[in-house]
Amino acid sequence: MWATREGREKLIDQVWSMYGLSVSRMKLLAEGQNTTYQVDTAPAGSSGGLDKTRYVLKIHPPGKADIQEVWSELQWLVALNRDTDLLVPHPVPTAGGKMVGELPAMKNGKTCPCHLTRWVPGRQLAKGLRLLHFERLGKLMAGLHNHAETFQPPSGFVRPRWDAAMLERWMELIRQGEAADLIPSKYVPTFALATRRVKALMREMGEGRDIFGMIHADLGDSNCLFHGAQAGAIDFELCGFGYYLSDIAESLWGLQHMPEYPDIRQALIAGYRQVRPLPERQERCVAAFAGLSAVTTIGFLVRQERHDLSHLTAQFARHLEQAFSEEV
Repeated sequence: MWATREGREKLIDQVWSMYGLSVSRMKLLAEGQNTTYQVDTAPAGSSGGLDKTRYVLKIHPPGKADIQEVWSELQWLVALNRDTDLLVPHPVPTAGGKMVGELPAMKNGKTCPCHLTRWVPGRQLAKGLRLLHFERLGKLMAGLHNHAETFQPPSGFVRPRWDAAMLERWMELIRQGEAADLIPSKYVPTFALATRRVKALMREMGEGRDIFGMIHADLGDSNCLFHGAQAGAIDFELCGFGYYLSDIAESLWGLQHMPEYPDIRQALIAGYRQVRPLPERQERCVAAFAGLSAVTTIGFLVRQERHDLSHLTAQFARHLEQAFSEEV
């Protein structure tokens, strides 16, 4: 609804009103569950009198986002920017001091929650990743987890828990996908076995602050940037309380088929250990935590009512079987 010329013009006016920014350009970055724009402000000397700065504006559809959860995501980002030098988005409050703004919807009279963050510099390198990039990514993860270990959520902080109960809910969606003929039955036992293994490890590990805390939860290549000698992270929409191993496993998930995978895994963990300890026992559990990535991804696609998941579930099942063979 914001992607039309009329919608963009109205949006520019709203951003000026809400954030006091004189916008020179708005570029649509993504339109799916949410609508995301690159926002460039006018250079100094313009009507806004601001230096040219780039931002990201994310708009949530009306009634789909929990405003308290969005506010909480931004509170963690505020704390990360305050307490660390990690390369992560920096939230920008509205002129009225609110972290989560509200835009009037185009048609139905409802409002859309939105938030603005400063642009994170860097490049996505999905096809150009080298071992040094994985090492830098490991350092970034360790920095996030170091902060999470001491992070004190403010009152009213609400984020999802990526725990055994959540995993079981995603597995139930897979079973529903099987019943709806979205997923071939022959692959479901592999996902069920992965679920049991991860849940068993979660029970064994417990939820001590050295193991469990705020995680990004979606550190795949699309959410990683590289700027100079530093890795950065964007899109914290799925962040929540979970096992730190989940972030490591998510970044390695889907790379098992690559000949370079053992070196990639070693580089990422070596980078992590330059910043934060990773006991040998936990390292051996990384492969098992790949099951969390697999089950949540397929469960999410079933919830989205994606059809013809046969090829993807077959591919994921093969990756899971390989992960099982890596467990010690």
